[in-house]
This record gives sequence, structure tokens and C-alpha cells, in this order.
Amino acid sequence: MVTVEIESNQKRLRRREKGRKYQTFCKNDMNKKRVIWIELLRVMACIGVIGIHAGSQHFRDTPLDSSVWAVSNFYHGINRFAVASFIMISGCLYLDSKRTWNLRRLWKRNILPIAAAYIFWQMFYAVYRIITNGTLAKGSKAALVKFMVYISKSYFHLWYLPMLIGLLIITPMLWEIVNSARGKQWEEYMIVLFLVFQILPYTINYFPLPWKDHIMDILQTVQPEMVTGYIGYFILGHYLSHYEVSKKLEYLVYVLGVILILAAIGLCYRNQENQYSHFMRTTHWQDFSGEVRFFCFSKTMYPRSNGMKNRKRGSAIWEAALLESI
Repeated sequence: MVTVEIESNQKRLRRREKGRKYQTFCKNDMNKKRVIWIELLRVMACIGVIGIHAGSQHFRDTPLDSSVWAVSNFYHGINRFAVASFIMISGCLYLDSKRTWNLRRLWKRNILPIAAAYIFWQMFYAVYRIITNGTLAKGSKAALVKFMVYISKSYFHLWYLPMLIGLLIITPMLWEIVNSARGKQWEEYMIVLFLVFQILPYTINYFPLPWKDHIMDILQTVQPEMVTGYIGYFILGHYLSHYEVSKKLEYLVYVLGVILILAAIGLCYRNQENQYSHFMRTTHWQDFSGEVRFFCFSKTMYPRSNGMKNRKRGSAIWEAALLESI
């Protein structure tokens, strides 16, 4: 009887301890602040991703002189800011000075879950494509070859996940750079390099300029890998969120963003042969200005945070990449 009573008391104590831990967890979670302007930008970016995919469904199979293509072109053009906005949000959150980075925790909690999701969906889509395109009828060897081909290249929207993994791998090093004593100067330097070596070449390549091939050869002779790709948007997100931009520059960005996005929509008609491949890029001046415009607008409209319960930082960003095509 004594033993049973002792075990019963121990169970009650364990239940109370669990209850206290749960209350403490809820209290701490509720005390976290949600930044309204980031949430607003995230919502706009989600809507923009839907607009991109809805607007680009018939880019390849619709006549350029049809009204359907014109409408698709318009909706696709005004939503070009979406993908890079997610990257800028990631930079704003992951490079924040209040964070402390632990490499083991980074890989376990940030990188590996994304990698697992990417591998799973790559295999899922590979099997799905093999079944639907009739490869199984050609034998198991042909199916295995196709499977290896399919999983070796990111399927459709899944390209975002390995790109984000690459950014997360170097995030601790970038964090040390941008949060150093001269962090602002280093960020400005990297943003300028990003504009010169990433944004400018793609923009020049879009126009039929004289001596274009020679200009492109010169620009591509030196390729500082540290500032090419999407890392510039990652750094830019942190810079715009942590440092004030003058009102004149902010208004200039708004005006240029509208003008260049409308110009991009119009210029799509000029390059009819490669209009889809050019328009799908997010590294033109018009896309860059549009992304900066929405980022500044969200921060200006809602600069403060409130007491809403917070989710894991950046969690919705790569989850949206998985769900966007659905």
C-alpha cells in the first residue's frame, strides 16, 4: 500500500511539473513580439507568388498578340517582387544582431528540415513523373535512369529550397560581417557589388545594345561569387530593416519601381523569342527596384510591433515554397 501511494504521488508531481513547463512555454511564447511590417510584406509576397504562377501558366503556349497573353504579362510583371521579398525577409531575420548562432543548432533546426523536405518532394515528383509519362512501360532500368535524372535537378518551384540552404550555410559568417563595428560599410559595399555584377549584367543583356556582347564579356570576366546569386537580396533585407533610408531616396525608389515595372511589362513584347526566360528572372533593375519599393513601403507603414504570438522566424518562408504550386 505504501509503495502504491508513493508511485501515485510521484505521478501527480510529474503531471504538475509538466503543467508548469507548459504554462512557462505559453507565457514566454506569448511575450514574443510579431513585427507587423514584416508580416504585411510576407502576406503581400505570398499573394505575389500566387500571381506569378497564375500569370505565367500560358506564357509558352499563348500567342503574343492575344489579350490573354497581355493580361498574363501584366499580372506576372506586377508580382515580380515576391520571391526576392522572401529572401529579404530571411536576411532581415537571420542576420539580426539579437541572434546568437550555434552551428550544431543551425544544421539541426534550420538546414536539415529544409533538406529533408526537399529530398522527399524531389523523390515524390520523380516517381509521379515516371508513372504519368509512361517510363515504367520501358522497363525498370529506364525508370531508374529517369529517376536519377529527375532527382538531380530541382523540379519547378523546388529550386528555392537548395538556394535557401546555401544562404543558411554561410549565414553565420555573414552575421559576423554585418554586425561588426563597420557592418554598415561592409553591407553597402556588398550591395554595390551585387548591383554591378548581378543586376547590371542581366539588365544589359535584356536590351539590344551596340557592343552588347563585348560589354557582357567585360562584366563577366570577374565574378565575385560572394555577391552573385541571391545573396545580395539577403544582405539588402538586413540593411533596409536596420538602417534608415532618407525620404528623398525612398520616394525615388517608389517612383522608379512603378516606372521600371511598367517598362518591363512593355519591353516583354519586344523580345518575343525569349520572352519567357527573360521575364522569369528576378535580377533585372526593374525587379530590384520593385522589391526595394515594397520592402520600404511595408517598413514605413507599420514600423512597430505588437504582442501577437510569434511563429518560428522564417518558418513560413520555405513552407510557402513547398505549397505555392498547390
